[in-house]
Amino acid sequence: MIKVCDDACRWRWQALLLALWLLANTPLSAAEPVQAVTRWPAPPTELRLPGRALQADVPPPLIYLALYRGFTEAERGFIAYLRDQQIALRLLLRDTAGDEQAIAALMGEIEALQPDLIYSFGTTLTAHLAGRLNQPPPLGRRPLLFNIVADPEGAGFTALAAAGRPITGATHAVPLVAQYRTLRLALASQRIGVIFNPAELNAQLSVTELQRFAAADGVTLISAPIAPDLPVGEAVSRSVAELIAAAVDLIYLPSDSTVIAHATTITSLASAAAIPTFSATEQPVRSGGATLGLTSAYYSVGQLAAFRAIQLLRDQRPAATLPISGIDRFTFLVNLPAARCNDAIPPVALLRMAEIINDQQRSCRSSRKPAVRRDR
Repeated sequence: MIKVCDDACRWRWQALLLALWLLANTPLSAAEPVQAVTRWPAPPTELRLPGRALQADVPPPLIYLALYRGFTEAERGFIAYLRDQQIALRLLLRDTAGDEQAIAALMGEIEALQPDLIYSFGTTLTAHLAGRLNQPPPLGRRPLLFNIVADPEGAGFTALAAAGRPITGATHAVPLVAQYRTLRLALASQRIGVIFNPAELNAQLSVTELQRFAAADGVTLISAPIAPDLPVGEAVSRSVAELIAAAVDLIYLPSDSTVIAHATTITSLASAAAIPTFSATEQPVRSGGATLGLTSAYYSVGQLAAFRAIQLLRDQRPAATLPISGIDRFTFLVNLPAARCNDAIPPVALLRMAEIINDQQRSCRSSRKPAVRRDR
């Protein structure tokens, strides 16, 4: 005979189901929610550099490398220089891939690991780790060594160091005034477009300074910020389309992680309209199809940052006493195939000082006949 579940029976089943649901969805500890919601873009990479110990019977110093958009030539130069010093070191590389949630988890991981030195890539990530002048340092008194920061003074890092905070670092930026003068000598453009991510402080600072130079020079600057409420690929394409519709003569690519990551899209769309591009960083010219650029080599800047790391760890120099500086060797890059496609070959005097990039992988796809924009 089949038994029918009465009201009391049904109530017990509902209570059991509710208990099982709560068990599956309730965190087991206070730390569980962070681990559950965080999805690291990639697992950490751990390296051990062999060499002599800085202190007897003490584990090698731990350097925590906080990365913003993966492993770059800057980190390659940083690690190569450290390896050449033949000092025993431990390195942990953690990439946030620009994810705000991952940055918050990264800061918690730094607190837990207590590294001897924190390396931070880029302005946006460094701003999270360094904090503000009127607030306590988020990571206490652990030394912070930033790298590939375009404008340390504008971002407030120079002021933090002046106030005694344990922060120093290396900048990759060629002074914007030098970039602007080179741009104007190479291509006598009267309407310059600039695409940038308004969420990146370094890009905002560059655009503001570029506006000042253009206004003083009687040049029209048209900015096309990348919309935050659209998928990034679509937003980038839309910003380029706005600049093309505005009939700009040239598109400037600032030191901006979003712009660098989508350089190929930007340059392809610009080249289809016969509009050359001028980059503040080397990667878009070397591998992203950009036409010209006045840049510092990331690898060399990484080596400079590693020199600062040695001063901090081996020489025990306080971070705030070390100068925030960059390298004084700049390279004028010319992507010759792109320059030919866009009728943007610089004058011979500049070409003699240039490093020529022969990127033959791209073909001209101009939708209109290029216009001559300068006197020869």
